[in-house]
Amino acid sequence: MKKNAIIFFLILLCTLPVYAQQKTVSVTNVGKNDDTTDTDGDSVPDSRDKCPYVAGSADNQGCPPSDRDHDGVNDAIDKCPDVPGPISNNGCPIIENEVIGLVGKAARYVYFNTGKATLKPASYVSLDKIVRVMKDDPSLFIDITGYTDNVGKPEMNEELSDKRANTCRNYILSKGIAADRLTAKGYGESNPVTGNKTALGRAQNRRTEFKLRNYK
Repeated sequence: MKKNAIIFFLILLCTLPVYAQQKTVSVTNVGKNDDTTDTDGDSVPDSRDKCPYVAGSADNQGCPPSDRDHDGVNDAIDKCPDVPGPISNNGCPIIENEVIGLVGKAARYVYFNTGKATLKPASYVSLDKIVRVMKDDPSLFIDITGYTDNVGKPEMNEELSDKRANTCRNYILSKGIAADRLTAKGYGESNPVTGNKTALGRAQNRRTEFKLRNYK
């Protein structure tokens, strides 16, 4: 009996370190996720997910795309991230039709001397209306494009249309509008709005267009 008690005691002493080691391992693993845990199911493991309870994308560290103005357009592609607007206008507010119409109408009354890039005085009233629109709304930008009819050499027409577009830009700049709000480029006889067979058609194709936008 005494011998059996001694043997039992020795076995107990041998098993205690193993038991203690097992307990230590189990404690140190508590609260640790393996690299396959994905609580929000976005394919980004929780160990690398900055938003483990909200689905996101890997390129955004597991978080949803940022959308500061809550317009449904991600900040990464939103040209106006702090002002709501539709995706059709790059996340910026829609420009009012009244403003677009006013600028479009004014552009139809911009005239140049024949074969030159100098403005006729009658054009100043129209250009001043465009200047007023830009001063009233500092968020607006304008792309000015010039066109000609098909009379003459194409390269000369392109050069003339470019000079005319820049003449309009320079006039608007002279009224205090910042240079980074205006672009100007000529396209010569390309993009005609009608045929060039009649004098009326050619007159309509000789034009300067002003396209509004409210993003850079």
